[in-house]
Amino acid sequence: MSILPPPGSTLSTPQQTVSAWKQLWVDRDVFATTLLIMGLDYYGPDLLTWHPETIKREIQDDFGVRLPKANFDRLMAAITVVTTDLFFKNLSRFIQLANVLAFDDFQPDEFEPADSMECAWAVTEALLLSPPDESDPEPFSLEVRKYIGFVLREEGFVQAPDVLRLAVSDYSSNVTYDFTDDPEMFAAVNEVQTGKKDQVEATLRGCLQDLMGQLAALKLRTGTTDEIVKRLQELLTKG
Repeated sequence: MSILPPPGSTLSTPQQTVSAWKQLWVDRDVFATTLLIMGLDYYGPDLLTWHPETIKREIQDDFGVRLPKANFDRLMAAITVVTTDLFFKNLSRFIQLANVLAFDDFQPDEFEPADSMECAWAVTEALLLSPPDESDPEPFSLEVRKYIGFVLREEGFVQAPDVLRLAVSDYSSNVTYDFTDDPEMFAAVNEVQTGKKDQVEATLRGCLQDLMGQLAALKLRTGTTDEIVKRLQELLTKG
């Protein structure tokens, strides 16, 4: 399903759009999905084929803003997700894109591992931007799945957060315990580790609610965000 909102009658003029979106382009809390929908609504699907510098220049010229590097990186990450399979298939790009989608700075000359929270949000947003083919039981490559499993083990998760089970469906069966001979210690450790999963999922719900609020308030030139907001509501309901 395309992230581009369904066509409809024109809801605002270009001048009205520029006025309404000027601050949103530079908002440090704007999500990659919101940025992409704004770009696609204003420039059309040709945006996806433009050189990155062209995209930056057009936005800055048309809206009279200086696009923050972090916002530009998130927009480019969203474009990468919807136009390639690198997020799902290439480990190094998965890590880079996960960091960027999770509001971390992109430094191409530095390696920064993506932690469990960053992986969980990036997977959530990537699946929203580019839902995998239902006929593909394993949208993530083996190396990406191994990386997510490694991160979860390193951080002491007993169970994978729900959104990451698509990548590591058998994770819980691979966890080993150091306190199986001490029931009280085992129960205490298990409670703490189970809480990690709950904390990640609570943070994800908060991010989804914030994203839904951004999109629900976004006045497009053509079409609406109703369908994607509905999908977000369904995700929150399932959670």
